[in-house]
Amino acid sequence: MKKRNLGLVLAASSLILLSGCSNHTVSRLSSFAINDDEVFSNVEGEGKEFKKFSYGTRYLKSEMTVTSGKVASLSLKEVFSPMTWARITPTEGDGVEYITIENAYVNATTKGNLYFAKYIKIGDYVLEGSVRKDTSGDDNAANYRFCTVGQSVRYQWVNTPEGVTDSTSYPFDLDAYLSIDSTTGTYKYNDRMIWYIDCMEQGKGKILKNYTDPESYTEIEPNLPEGKIYRNDVSTESLFKTSVEALCNYMVGKSVRYARSYQEKGKTYRAFRASGDSWEYNPMVGYSKPDGKSYEKINGLSTSVFTESHLDSYFNCLNIAFASLEFDSLI
Repeated sequence: MKKRNLGLVLAASSLILLSGCSNHTVSRLSSFAINDDEVFSNVEGEGKEFKKFSYGTRYLKSEMTVTSGKVASLSLKEVFSPMTWARITPTEGDGVEYITIENAYVNATTKGNLYFAKYIKIGDYVLEGSVRKDTSGDDNAANYRFCTVGQSVRYQWVNTPEGVTDSTSYPFDLDAYLSIDSTTGTYKYNDRMIWYIDCMEQGKGKILKNYTDPESYTEIEPNLPEGKIYRNDVSTESLFKTSVEALCNYMVGKSVRYARSYQEKGKTYRAFRASGDSWEYNPMVGYSKPDGKSYEKINGLSTSVFTESHLDSYFNCLNIAFASLEFDSLI
């Protein structure tokens, strides 16, 4: 299995089931950070397409079952991050303190203010937000990041011990904390991202109001789209849901050995290419045996929903999960 530097996207997986070897079936819960950096920017002059609406970073939840070296079942869902559910519309006197992101794009052509709850709670952590600045520009300018990996707001545990300057042990910076895997072994599964998803599924992600100290506050529900923690369940995301289902159906019965590209004799072969309104995938790129003829169309996996970077995130997640299961499934 080839390993790659994932750059801005970070992988995570956590073992949840190892069933009897008599049927050679093993399953794994996996997660991966997803962002829309290719299609969304609040920064002027970068030449990137502006996407009118974005949920910001999400976390991919993958549940994969492998039988005898092949994917037997697969479920994929995107879970919203605080960059979605902590974004609010301020209401005077409601007790919710907020952070203002000034001079940011609020739609494709108009700049204005974005607002996020200052205090949130995830699991047992009460977190305080502050504006994240891009060090390459001035404060309160168009250098604020909302939906890129940078994230506009940095959330930090209010009880961070004195002297802590990174997120190795505590959420000094929630984004960084969720990207660090605290497990050991060959595959870095990022148990913290799984922890976040578990908290959201259990209703343990909250906005706080009337905050006085770490023990005095009132919890209110997060500002999730239609109250859903999964992007797949939002009614306006039917095309996204259909695309994800198409990908899951395609992967069943296949092995996973993924690489985004491969160079040979000065020629670059890419794993993905557009075909009409759907993506095509060449599994041979991952085997370092590209021939340019092995592309398979994934009908229903829409090019208008998924960027190549988005697909790269998904397949890297599947790559790690499958690699960690393949051997056990063949015992």
